[in-house]
Amino acid sequence: MKYLKRYLLMICMAFILTNSAFTQDKKEVSDSVQEEKNLINNGSFELANTDGMKKTENFDYHLDDWFSVTYSKADLFSESAKSELLRIPENAYGKQESIDGSNYAGFRAYTKDSKKPRTYIGRTLLKQMEKNKAYCIKARVSLADLSKYAVNSIGVYVSKNKVQKVDSKSIIEPSFQIKNTLNPVINEREGWTTICGTYTANGGEGAIIIGCFDEDKNLKIEKLNKPRGFTATQSLDAYYYLENVEVDEIVAASQCECGNSGVQEEVIYSPSYVVFDELTDEEKISKSTIYFAQESARINSVAKRDLKNLIAYLKENPSIKLKLTGHMDLNEFDESKVKVRLSDLGAMRATSLKNYFVSEGLEESRFTSKDKAASAPLSKHKTPMQLAKNRRVEFSVE
Repeated sequence: MKYLKRYLLMICMAFILTNSAFTQDKKEVSDSVQEEKNLINNGSFELANTDGMKKTENFDYHLDDWFSVTYSKADLFSESAKSELLRIPENAYGKQESIDGSNYAGFRAYTKDSKKPRTYIGRTLLKQMEKNKAYCIKARVSLADLSKYAVNSIGVYVSKNKVQKVDSKSIIEPSFQIKNTLNPVINEREGWTTICGTYTANGGEGAIIIGCFDEDKNLKIEKLNKPRGFTATQSLDAYYYLENVEVDEIVAASQCECGNSGVQEEVIYSPSYVVFDELTDEEKISKSTIYFAQESARINSVAKRDLKNLIAYLKENPSIKLKLTGHMDLNEFDESKVKVRLSDLGAMRATSLKNYFVSEGLEESRFTSKDKAASAPLSKHKTPMQLAKNRRVEFSVE
């Protein structure tokens, strides 16, 4: 019995050690996978040599991974800065706590002082983006207390190659990819605003730039009073602190948790109105395509209105049988990889329409359905309107 107990004890210890090693291996694999999906490091600017920091426009002197994109340099702030101008939380531009760690960066998005041009912050990615893969890009910004102005058009520009200019001219890229919905003026001074969005790569993109990307004449500019408690003079610019920049590979857009900043407006495609009676019999079927809201199989009020003519036509021609072909957009197809309920969304849309026809007095036997998922998009572009065109059910004579 004594030896049996010792044997059992040895088995238990071996199991514990093996399980522990397996768990550690899993963690290391998980961490490795996460690192591979993250295309930047040092997103909070913590890996910096902050010893002796005493001059503004110091960004390039204390960081290896990041750089100022134009000749005018950005700023690095730190709790350990030698100069009070660059300290955290109180510095030359106001007062702001870091989100985590002891450093953050700063850039000028707009100015009325010709001697202080805009500044931009950039870096190369750890690896190039892959064609058609989706990426979640985030950056946290906070308007400095002593800024006289706040502006919009602040975000992240994804570039093919590293950009580093020898002059201080503003970078004008009105179609910059990562901005908040409706591109609002960012005027939050007490907390941090998250700039967030998804980006589908063309392939080969290898750098990002953060800053303000539109011409002064096109900006929405908000003039602000100085907050209470500050005695220093306001600067004639819109100056923003920057922290926690992320570029992560994702499978579906829902994995990019943007909060309110990333909420997209609902778009349901509505084709140009046609006079139904002037169509040929074949066109009455083919031009009756019905469109849906994102991730939805619900027949909306506009669709019900458009179906009235088709239903009347089918009642007048009882021999006609229809095939209903359901489609989803490219984003919905990506989402179906992580949301089981969307796996047969095209079929659900076709079934929803078949049930609606039956509820309107047409025989169920007159309808068959087919699911093409996202295999036959009308458009391969991912703008809201082009995606909306793909969320549809098409009709054809069986």
